[in-house]
Amino acid sequence: MSSSISVSAIRPAAQRAPELTPESIRALITSGAQGRADNKLLIYIHIPFCSSKCHFCDWVVGYSKADLLDTGELRSRYVEALCTQIREYAPTLRAANYRVSNVYWGGGTPTRLTPQQMALIHDTLADCIDLSGVAEYSMECSPETVSAGHLELMVPRGLNRISAGAQSFDPQILRKMGRAHSSDQIERALRTFREGGLTNFNLDLIAGFPGQSAESLFDSIQRTIDAGVPHVSLYMFREFSSDLVVVRQLTSGSVKQVSSDERSALYFAAKAMLEQAGFEEYVVGYFAKGEQFRFNSEDYYFAMRGDYFGFGAGAASTIGRCTFKSGEAFRYGDSNVRTYIDAPAAMGMAPLKFVPDVAYTDGYFKAFATPEGINFSRFREQFGFDFKALRAARPAIREWFAEREKNGAVFIETAEGIALSPETWIPTMIWRR
Repeated sequence: MSSSISVSAIRPAAQRAPELTPESIRALITSGAQGRADNKLLIYIHIPFCSSKCHFCDWVVGYSKADLLDTGELRSRYVEALCTQIREYAPTLRAANYRVSNVYWGGGTPTRLTPQQMALIHDTLADCIDLSGVAEYSMECSPETVSAGHLELMVPRGLNRISAGAQSFDPQILRKMGRAHSSDQIERALRTFREGGLTNFNLDLIAGFPGQSAESLFDSIQRTIDAGVPHVSLYMFREFSSDLVVVRQLTSGSVKQVSSDERSALYFAAKAMLEQAGFEEYVVGYFAKGEQFRFNSEDYYFAMRGDYFGFGAGAASTIGRCTFKSGEAFRYGDSNVRTYIDAPAAMGMAPLKFVPDVAYTDGYFKAFATPEGINFSRFREQFGFDFKALRAARPAIREWFAEREKNGAVFIETAEGIALSPETWIPTMIWRR
């Protein structure tokens, strides 16, 4: 596709993305791959099960709670369906000469599966596509679910990074968040990582949660530093969905929240603690104690370093200049497990030039969380048209920039790309979805 594509050709489509047959999807993957200069591929595996439905998590806000917590027959059927989908499409990815550089298990909570179920999924994938070139093989977990058994089976299969959703070491805040683990279980998980042979691991922490004091946040940061954790993801509490328990509490007035300025100040104080301990913030909210501990798979997404294909209910793919999704098109936090089990090969599709504005502003514009922002050359390779053409064609895209500039953001545009200024990069993007 030429980068001189007309402005009118990249406006959002009015209709819902069509659901295609597996044959049509395989044909689109094959033809799309032929147009790319770089054949790198990230494979994402989605596991939509958890120990609890957390009060803050907009990733699972659209999930059925009963299905989310299931540990029995539904979970087993899901694993079978996931393997079916892998067998349907992974051979096509291999035949299209994609080179898998990253494997990333997310959710949900992947370690809500048994070690044997995880091994079965991996083995099914490895039978269908070459994983010998994978540089980063990462898995999310929660402290109360990860076990030595998971690592005993997955580390020999290539797992070399793990991330635990700790969120806080404060028992009262964990209870208010609806988390299923304790601070002792966080420490046990860290021991499990080390004893299992992993040196690259992360803890997720949340700042700005309603009722969270500065002392509580700073204590969690200090305990993370003292534990020798090499990577920290520090997220601002997000109020994007009115369906979240804590957002309903805020709306009703039963819990209180401090101002955004106060929450921002807490973030920068926590950032200073981490930097004093030797961490570097290389993506907004992502702190690594050395380049070798950076979360490569997330940078792959944000910086548009190549195509990615998602397996599982609700998983999204950007591949061959199209977007695919197993689940309701463009809905955030959606995963209908039962519908997926009935038809694991079914996916909706839209060419990237037709996706809604929100797919860019909430999704692909996460590139602005990197210091480089949007690289025009990689954008053109990923999407098949120029970024400037997108901006010219869509008023909502221009409004997104104007709104942030009104709030103090400064965008710097060069011949190579567009990025936030060093002074406004972090203050702007700590509030991203």
